[in-house]
Amino acid sequence: MIKEDFQKQINLSIGAELALEAIKNGLKIEWETDLEKIDFSIFGYSKNKENLRVEIASLSEFTARLPLFEDQSNEMIHGDDASVAYFAFLVSKGVKVTPPLLVYNWERVDGGQLQRSHIGGNDGNHRTSFCRIIGYESIPMIIEDVFCGYTFTIEKWHFNYGEDMISIIEKNGERKYELKKDEVMCAYALREGKVRIITTYRPLSQSELSEIK
Repeated sequence: MIKEDFQKQINLSIGAELALEAIKNGLKIEWETDLEKIDFSIFGYSKNKENLRVEIASLSEFTARLPLFEDQSNEMIHGDDASVAYFAFLVSKGVKVTPPLLVYNWERVDGGQLQRSHIGGNDGNHRTSFCRIIGYESIPMIIEDVFCGYTFTIEKWHFNYGEDMISIIEKNGERKYELKKDEVMCAYALREGKVRIITTYRPLSQSELSEIK
């Protein structure tokens, strides 16, 4: 084991103890909610900040849960526990924390209004797990609204398959959708005679954002 690795384990143990003590003393997390001050590249991705917003959201939106501090035995800290321990150490030192990224996925149903189909936790499992452990029920989260596809009631629509395009035409109306085959990721059957088409994910446009406000 090289010196750097050994020192890292020492710092990790110290950090976990400091964090535990801070929790007992009513640790408060300082959140960085100014999007202009957040550098997303440190998380390994880039984001168009114009398509993001910060909201207080329930931790129940995230499903991940990590075991750090729930079993206060003398077992080793490793894997995901180590990441949470390091985060706890930073919080105990008063470092401002970037909120988790929560992705709201939207679809258009039978040509009508956009409806939220599901929620994804794109980044922040360790932060949300730690917040649960110290008793938070909701925290600031960075919200991204993403368009993910369409749901159609089969009996209401005609489906025409061209060489490069799928056309979906309303039987009793004027609405029509033309999807390039390379933007369709998959399709699958739903109950009640419906089919869902998942398209390439993209941020909602400004007009789409106005629909959901």
